[in-house]
Amino acid sequence: GVREEDGAVVIAIREAEVQGAFDGFRCLLWSPVIEGATEWVDRPVKQERLRHCRLAALLGGADGLLVGGPAAEVERGKVLTMRVERLGAEYWALWGSAAVAPGIALRMPCAPACELSRLAA
Repeated sequence: GVREEDGAVVIAIREAEVQGAFDGFRCLLWSPVIEGATEWVDRPVKQERLRHCRLAALLGGADGLLVGGPAAEVERGKVLTMRVERLGAEYWALWGSAAVAPGIALRMPCAPACELSRLAA
């Protein structure tokens, strides 16, 4: 969503979808429909996520809320400062040292396990 007080974009990300590497952390925020992932195809929430990703990329970043655990809870008081970047047709969130150099972290090779964890957001 967009925080009313300051207009900052706030995006919730699932802990299980975070990819960690030597260069920081990243998470796929949005991608076009991946064949076989039909549950998201026509949902308004997918279009809303795309609008928020576009706005965050334009503004240079977003605040991230990490959602995890069996109850899908957000850890209160813990906000990630993320850079949001478009790569091809996808939008990615990066934080840690991966967020320092625009465009470099996403072009680095990722372990095969990264590709297996990729979901349409």
